[in-house]
Amino acid sequence: MHDLREWSFQSSGLSTKHRPRAHSRNKGNVRCAILHAVIKLFRDVGLHRVRVRTRSANVVGAADSELCVPVCFLLAVVGPAMLGVAFLLLDTPASGATLGNTGLTLTSIVNGATEYSARGLSQSEESPATQAIFDLATRSGVYIGTFTSTAKYQGLDYTMENDGYIGYRFKIGQFSADSQILYANFSSYSRPLRASRLDYLESRTELTYDLNPVTLAFAFWYSPNFSGHSGAAYYFQGGADVKLPYQFKFSARVGHEQLAIPANFGFPDWMNWNISFGHPIYGPLVGSIGLIGTNISRQDCAGGQNLCQNRLLVLLTAKF
Repeated sequence: MHDLREWSFQSSGLSTKHRPRAHSRNKGNVRCAILHAVIKLFRDVGLHRVRVRTRSANVVGAADSELCVPVCFLLAVVGPAMLGVAFLLLDTPASGATLGNTGLTLTSIVNGATEYSARGLSQSEESPATQAIFDLATRSGVYIGTFTSTAKYQGLDYTMENDGYIGYRFKIGQFSADSQILYANFSSYSRPLRASRLDYLESRTELTYDLNPVTLAFAFWYSPNFSGHSGAAYYFQGGADVKLPYQFKFSARVGHEQLAIPANFGFPDWMNWNISFGHPIYGPLVGSIGLIGTNISRQDCAGGQNLCQNRLLVLLTAKF
């Protein structure tokens, strides 16, 4: 669940159409270095057996078995293989480029923000966060990628969130669709005995309709067993993006999260909202400023924590 990441994709324009980038003649050592780094990232996401526990420190007795899902194999084995072939055929390691004659496009996004917010909840205790997204797309619309962010939560000692995803996106006229399966895990955390897991599997489907200058958006997330062993989870989100004069962009979203066992997650079912204004700054750099919030009271916010109130978020995004 990644509001900050969602804002990044709204501003990045990831779709089945990608703009090619001029190739570089200097490709040897840099290409190998990037290849090894990306393969390592995929393996960390797919194969690393992360030990995690519930966000509610008082919940124990949840299932302690390891979660094995097919998507982990895809991200750990197929993903590096695809990237390896792509980089061997690539004339330049520059991301955002068409990879030779393979029909593949690699896009890289780097974020810096005043905090990492997910569905209105702070995932970094309202402290600054940095993120990286790598997205490899085929000409047919199939794609695979990773999302990594700094993160922290009171009482839990993890410092990173590492997600891997695979999906399909397409566009027909003014209508666009994007569907993916995502696996989220949290590294550098020591799970106490009998405590439940934080990592989870989730699907997402997003539909947009371009009315220029307004784009309507609707998205739905589903997890069979959400973070903290909180059971089936459903998240609905709707909103719009508006192109304004002088390259400004206005975005607004409203969402609702529903959990089967909200007590295990530490929050009741909630609604969240965000509004933001964005504008290109220089080259690939885009800045946005917005307001985010939820309808969760301070008393119901994970035992009185300061994670759910209305607040300001400033985001810098660079897409390559």
